[in-house]
Amino acid sequence: LQITKGRGGEAAVGFGCGFAAGFACKQVQAMATKAVFAAGILTAGAYYKGYLKDEQLDHFKSKVEGAVEDATAMLPRFLKLADIDGDDKITAADGKMALSKVAPFAQKHAGFSGGLAGGLLAGYQIG
Repeated sequence: LQITKGRGGEAAVGFGCGFAAGFACKQVQAMATKAVFAAGILTAGAYYKGYLKDEQLDHFKSKVEGAVEDATAMLPRFLKLADIDGDDKITAADGKMALSKVAPFAQKHAGFSGGLAGGLLAGYQIG
C-alpha cells in the first residue's frame, strides 16, 4: 500500500500525523487544567468544612513547593537542549541553526511538512 505516492499522499499523511499530535496536545492540556482546578476547589471545600487542618495544609504546601523546586531544577537541562550554539543563551541564532537542520527535510517533503503544520493547527483547534 503506497498512499504516499506524490505530494497529495505526503500531505495527507502529514495532515493525519499533525492532527493527531494537535488533538492529543489539546486533550492533555484540558485534562491538566481540569485536574488542577478540581484539586483546588476540593481542597478549599475540605478546609472550609473542617476536614483539613492547618498542619495538613502546611504539609501539602511543602509537597507542592518540593515539586516546583524539582521542576525548576530540570529546566536548565531543557534550556541546554535548546541552546544549539552553546553560548548559554537562547537567541535567534539558535532558532536559525535549528531551522537550518530542519529545512532540508521540509524542502524535500514539502507536502508532508505543509500537511503536518495544517493538521497540527486543525487538531489543536478541534481538540
